[in-house]
Amino acid sequence: MKVFKKSALVLAMTASAGMAHAAGVIDVAANPAIDVGPAPGNAVGVDQSFQDAVSNGVDGSGPVFLDKLLTANKVAIDLADSTAGAGNVDVVREIVYSPNTTISEGSTVTFEVSNAVIDSSTNLQLNDASGAKVATLTDFTLANELDTASGYKVMRFVVDPAAELAAGSPYVMSNGTSQVTVITNPGLSVGDTVTLAATSAQDSSGIPIAQGTAPAEAIVEVVNGTVVDLDAVTSTINVESDPSRTEFVARGTSSVAPYTDVKKSVAEVDISIGAEVTLDLTGRTFTLDLTRDTGFDGVDAITLDVGDDGVTTANVPFALNTAKTAWVATGPATALTNDHSIAIDVNGTAPFDVLQTGNWVANLKVDADTANNLPAIDVISDAETHLWDINGAQFKIPYHAQNASGFVFFFKAVNETTNDAAIAADVIVENTTQGTRETVSGVDLGIAKAQGNITVGQDAIKTAIKAAGGDMNDEDIYHVHMQLTVNAPQNEIQVAAFQKDAAGRTVVPVYINSNNVNDGRKWQQ
Repeated sequence: MKVFKKSALVLAMTASAGMAHAAGVIDVAANPAIDVGPAPGNAVGVDQSFQDAVSNGVDGSGPVFLDKLLTANKVAIDLADSTAGAGNVDVVREIVYSPNTTISEGSTVTFEVSNAVIDSSTNLQLNDASGAKVATLTDFTLANELDTASGYKVMRFVVDPAAELAAGSPYVMSNGTSQVTVITNPGLSVGDTVTLAATSAQDSSGIPIAQGTAPAEAIVEVVNGTVVDLDAVTSTINVESDPSRTEFVARGTSSVAPYTDVKKSVAEVDISIGAEVTLDLTGRTFTLDLTRDTGFDGVDAITLDVGDDGVTTANVPFALNTAKTAWVATGPATALTNDHSIAIDVNGTAPFDVLQTGNWVANLKVDADTANNLPAIDVISDAETHLWDINGAQFKIPYHAQNASGFVFFFKAVNETTNDAAIAADVIVENTTQGTRETVSGVDLGIAKAQGNITVGQDAIKTAIKAAGGDMNDEDIYHVHMQLTVNAPQNEIQVAAFQKDAAGRTVVPVYINSNNVNDGRKWQQ
């Protein structure tokens, strides 16, 4: 027979036993303190296998943490069963009541549970530290209209003949052979608790015993069961690489080890389970989507490492979906509870596939289990993982016309640095005559000399677009959008654009990539 380990609450109550009308206590002990029968998982020793055991007490004492993902429906939690299975606990618990005065035979103690009921399929009793029955359930109220589960809501126990509940001693509520099963109400939210209180105590004459009551104690607490620690990475596109914009000049550093491959952008995401009673992911799958507004140019492959920060080889590859709107990875949901890295490999096939600035966004869900009528679960929603900036200046000139009679376009770039600066453009060319359009990357628009300037006219732009593979002629009218990248510091390159016609010269708007994320618009005039 195990020796009862008095909790801090019981010790504190015992020390104050001499205080007039001090109440008793209810505690939730672990492993368990008192043997009440051959319950499954009722083993000697300390079990700290669930994440928050330490915060509940060195032996896992305290309420059972219930995953919010389960609470749409009622959940039956067997406090006696620590074997694998739905509704079973990681650490066996027992509900311990200790009065602050001795309660003699024939007296009664009434308990009430909130947000749940106690399983009523068997009768209940109180057991002392030796495991012997000392009180019997004599009256009860079943679930009211707020509770959909069938079970005891209010329970009144009478102290057995020739027995007593001694002041400061522990008594376990049991079903005679093991700890009780708690059935929670559906619809509980994070932070909600299932509590048990000793609401009244009376002697055999019906006189109240204040020291026999006990304030409500949490038996179950609803928590966010999935804990996600996302370490986004900032990767800087290198405009000075050869070819330009095909690799990174710098990346974030892992919390475990530095990454040095400039052809990779690696973010880390660690997923752990913060609930004791949670979903069984066996047989279910996950889907992880990565998207971005600026497209996937230059991306060769994406891999989810389901091991520990790249140490293992258990990787899940992403595939570009048919619509080319997202990279998608799928795999067994049981692999999610681990440390992961998401590695984006770039292929460096400039000038047609250069890297673009912008952020990657992840959405991760556990797919629905239709066979067991379980819905899909959102684990990560719209979380930024890879933040790509650039070590050069970038500008957008939203529009100019080519082959439009009477209109002439040009832009001027001033280089304030002491080094020459190459100018490249990513363009969208719309043939308004034919109703077609195409995109061309890495268009070479020349060199802005050190502490000098360059003027680039519309004819030079057209020639450069054609040299980069664009399809343009001298007859059709084209509308051209340009994003300029200059391999020089952002604050030392200035660009102005103009359009001339018979009426004179007009300034064309130029937007600079300010890398300003505070107001949500990084392209500003």
